[in-house]
Formats: sequence, structure tokens, C-alpha cells
Amino acid sequence: MDPNKMNTLFLGCFGILGLYRIYRYVLNLNIERFLAKKPLEHEDSTSNTTDYRNVAIFNSFANRDSGFPVLENQQAYALLLLSLSNVVELSGPAEKALLTQVMDESCLNMMLELLKTSTDYSLQDKSMEIICLLSENGENCNRLAEKGVLRVMLQKMGSELTPQNSNSIYQAAFIVQNILQNVLQHKSSRFSNQYITDGLLSNILNIFKNHDQYSYPTIKILVDIVNQLSIRDYLCRKLFNAKIEVGILTLLNEHTSETSQVRKLLETMLNIMTQSGASADDQNIIIWAIGMIHELLIQDVGNKDFSRINGLAQLLSNHLNLSKATYANGLILRIYWCLYNHKDEMRVFSNEIIKTPVLLRILGLLGLKDYEICYWVVDILSRVSANAISHPWIVSSNFFSNIRIFLKSKNDYNRQIRQDLSIICMHLLNSEVGSSILESVDSFNEVYLDLLENKTPEIILNLSLAVIGHSIHTKKSTSIYYTKDLENGFIDLLLDQTHDRLHIQAAKNAASLVNIGI
Repeated sequence: MDPNKMNTLFLGCFGILGLYRIYRYVLNLNIERFLAKKPLEHEDSTSNTTDYRNVAIFNSFANRDSGFPVLENQQAYALLLLSLSNVVELSGPAEKALLTQVMDESCLNMMLELLKTSTDYSLQDKSMEIICLLSENGENCNRLAEKGVLRVMLQKMGSELTPQNSNSIYQAAFIVQNILQNVLQHKSSRFSNQYITDGLLSNILNIFKNHDQYSYPTIKILVDIVNQLSIRDYLCRKLFNAKIEVGILTLLNEHTSETSQVRKLLETMLNIMTQSGASADDQNIIIWAIGMIHELLIQDVGNKDFSRINGLAQLLSNHLNLSKATYANGLILRIYWCLYNHKDEMRVFSNEIIKTPVLLRILGLLGLKDYEICYWVVDILSRVSANAISHPWIVSSNFFSNIRIFLKSKNDYNRQIRQDLSIICMHLLNSEVGSSILESVDSFNEVYLDLLENKTPEIILNLSLAVIGHSIHTKKSTSIYYTKDLENGFIDLLLDQTHDRLHIQAAKNAASLVNIGI
């Protein structure tokens, strides 16, 4: 190569390199003046890291239409910009340095101001990410609450949903959950109450109502928040007044695939119902809630979870109206029926429903003289009476005197009511309490004879078992309940070939009757 050309090439390279160094110096000088920056205590020693930092900050400022924002803590803002760098060696240390300063009031205020005013989603996301990290530490939560973080997060939750801010809404919900959890655990009810604002509850309700637009993790966090609030009695009234039940019912109607979420929603609803008042508006919402529970159960959703909720039977019985027939009465009885007949959880719920207050209210419904209510009451008692604990309350109530009215009329319910009654008679006469008392209860004896009149095969079979049990418990070879009508009906059952499905049990009963000498 020509030596002159070679020299020219070298001079050109050195010239370009010199211009680049001047450009770097100008950038550094401008940014140092622009930031009036104090040097970082733990600055990376590599020269190119400093270059990367200065270029990143300068470019970040240059790309913002409004120029460099007027913020309280410019150094923290610079660190925030650096943390957005794609260069890991730069963003990592910047984020760590920022975390050491962020609990300073000026630094936190800078981030909150960005969240309220900045249109740069990358800045907002990074600020939210850092506050999320802080909120995971319970010691920071009180400071965050006192510095107004909760208010800014609520503004985020209430903002219009866009593809760009959906993650910010989730992060805001996450921060709110952490702060409230800490406040509820460590502060008095009076102190906690000030943070449970109408804004918080209205935002949650709005998201619940429009749940299909929000991410599942966001909904899940808000369900957790409401559930935690609902276990504090002093907050239930606020939840109720905010009509959170409406949002819960909306979710229950749609989000029924995850058992744990269904259970949490159900528990929350029941907690709020427990603390609700008795005004007309309250009752309307309660009936709506009971109706939704009923719909879930008949769709076989949440049966297991419902059965395991302590005090559910008692809670529902409080809303039975013994003075007039109501729609809620029928719903509650059907809920009892669904839960009691759930094969996996029958034992759990049966212990709830045979408790005296619940059982007496169920028995009291017969005084309303409503056929549909009677049908459900008798059907439930035909199952509950299998437990002898229920017998004293059934026998001592007006059950048999009230039930006679329903046997006199023929309607769609009559056949099933009679069959269930025969099961109740069988259970009662197969216990010591029933066999020793019922002979002197005229209304029972009248009902018993009334059941025999139709000679229904299933009823005859059940009453023959009742006679066997009565004879065993009274230790008598005769029973006043083994009447001519029962004997004739029993023989007809054995001879009738159309009832072959009942013949095996009938044969067993016949053998038992012969064995005890009847």
C-alpha cells in the first residue's frame, strides 16, 4: 500500500477517535451539570460502565417530550432510569442502589409522583416493581401506608384498563394486599378502619363486576383481600354497605372451576351475611346470596366446601321465616337437602343440622301450612331422624299434629310426604325414646293409621320394619302397631309379582316378624 495513503488512514482513525472522546466528554459534562449529581458511594470501577450509565441517562432524558422532569430526588430518578437499561451490569447495581434509598421520603415521593403523572409505562412499571418488593417486608408496610402509598395504589386500581397498564393494576392490588394484611394484623380496629375506604371497596366491586376484563391473578388477590376483611366483624358492615356481595355473587356465577377460590368466596359471603342487619334492603341481598348458594349446589359446585363451613346450618336457619311463607324458606331447605345428601360430606353436615336450634326452626316451618315447605321439611327429617339425637325434639314438637293436615289433601306432594313419613316412623320406633313414648302420643298413632290406608308397598315395607324395631325395644312379642291393615298389606306385597324389587327385603322382614313371635 502507498505509505501516504497508509498515513492518511491512520490520521483519519485517530481523528474519529478524538472526536468520539470529545463527544463522550461533552455528554458526561452535560449530564453531570444536568443532574448536579453526587458520586455514588459504590460506583462500578470499570470505565465502560460509567460510559453506559451516562449514555443511558442522557438518552432517557432526551427521549422524554417534556424534558427532564422536576422531581424531588434527581439522583434517585437517575438510578431509576439506569435500572431500565438492558445491560445487566448496569441495571442490577442501579436497582440495588435505588432499593437502599427508596424508603427515604424524597425518593418514595419521587416514585409516587411518577406513578401519578408520568405517561412513561416503563418508568411506572419499574416504580411499581420496586414498591412491590418493599411491600413484601412487613416492617416497610407501615411506612408505605403512612406515606400515602395506599392512596396512589387505589388510583392505579381504579384507572381505565389498557393493555399497557394491566400489569400495574395487578401490582397495585398486590401492594394493597400486603399493606392491609400488615395493618390488620398489627394495628387496632380503629386504626385499621381508616384504610378501608369507600374508594378501595368501590374499586374492588368494579373489578369484580368486570372480572372478564382483568387477569385471573388480579381477581385472586382481590378475593383474598375481601376475605381477610370479612373475618373482621367490625369491617363487615363496610363491606355490606359497599355491596361487595354483588361482586362476590358475580364471581361465583362465573369463576367456579377452582375449588379453593369458590370456598373463599363462599366463606366471605357467609361472613358478611352473619354480620348483616335485618332491614328490607339487607334481606333482599341475603335472599339473593342464598339463591346463588342454592344454584351452585344444584350444579354440584362447592358442595364439599359448604359442608365443611362451621355454623352454616345455624346461619341459614336464622333466616328461616316462621311467621309467613317466603321464597327464602324453600331455598334454605333445598340447600339443607343438597348438603345432607352429598355422599362424601353427609356425616359432617348431619352433625350441624341436628343441633337443637336448627332442628326446632325446621320443625316450626310446618306451622305455615305450605305444601312445598312441608315436602322439604319431611324429606329432610326422614334423613335426619336416622340419628336418635333428633328423636326427643321431633316427638316433643307439634310435628305429627301439624303433619296430619297435609295428609288429608291429595296433591303432587302427598305421595312423597307419606313415604318420607313412614321412614320417620320407622326411625322413631326403632329407638328407645320413640318406642317408649310414642304409644301415648295420639297424633302419632293417627298419622300411623293414616299411612296404612293407601297400602303403598314402600310404606308397608317401612312400617313393618318399624314394628320389628318397636317389638325389640319394648321386649314384647306383640306390638300395637302390627295392625290388620299392616298384615294384609304385607301379605299383598309378598304375593304381588309387580313388586319383585321389594320382595327380598319383604322376605327378610317376614322372617324377623316370625322370629320375634309376631
